[in-house]
Amino acid sequence: MIYAAANSFACSKLQSLAARIDPMTEIAELLKSAINDDAGISVKDGNIIKSGYNAEVDELRSLAENGGKWLRDFESAEKTRTGIKTLKVSYNRVFGYYIEVSKSYAGSVPLEYQRKQTLANSERYITPQLKEAEEKDKESHTKAETEYKSILGDDNDEDSEVKDTDEKDTEEE
Repeated sequence: MIYAAANSFACSKLQSLAARIDPMTEIAELLKSAINDDAGISVKDGNIIKSGYNAEVDELRSLAENGGKWLRDFESAEKTRTGIKTLKVSYNRVFGYYIEVSKSYAGSVPLEYQRKQTLANSERYITPQLKEAEEKDKESHTKAETEYKSILGDDNDEDSEVKDTDEKDTEEE
C-alpha cells in the first residue's frame, strides 16, 4: 500500500525511496489468506482468522457456535429415549453439565446415569457422553484463550498497562 502510493508520486526522490521499500508480498499474501476482511477492531472481538485457514481454529469455532445446539439435541434425544418429560440438561460452575430429573421420574432413570446431586424435588445426574462434551467445551475455551494470548503475546494482559506506566514513573524519578 505504501509502496504503491510512493511510486505514484512524480517526485524522483520519493520514487527512489519507493524502489528501496520491500513490498513484503509474501507476508501480505499470508495476511490476505489468513485474516478475515471483516475482522473486528480488537482481537477480543473474535472472527479474525478465516474459516479454512487453520483446522484447529475452525474446530474451536465450531464448538463455540454449536455447543448449545448439541446440548439441546442431547436433551431432546434423552427425553425421547427415556420417556422422562421433566428431564433437563443444564450447567453450573460447581458440577458442570448435568441432567436434572424430577423425583416423580426417579424410577425411569437409566442405569448409565450417575447420580451427582440430590435436591428437594429432583436428582441431578451425569453420563459419560455429557462429561465428554464438557471436557471438549473446557478444552475449546482453554485453547481459544491460548490462541488469543499467542496472538497478543504473553506480556499483553490487562495489568501490562499498569506495569508499563509504573516502570516509566520509576525511570523518570
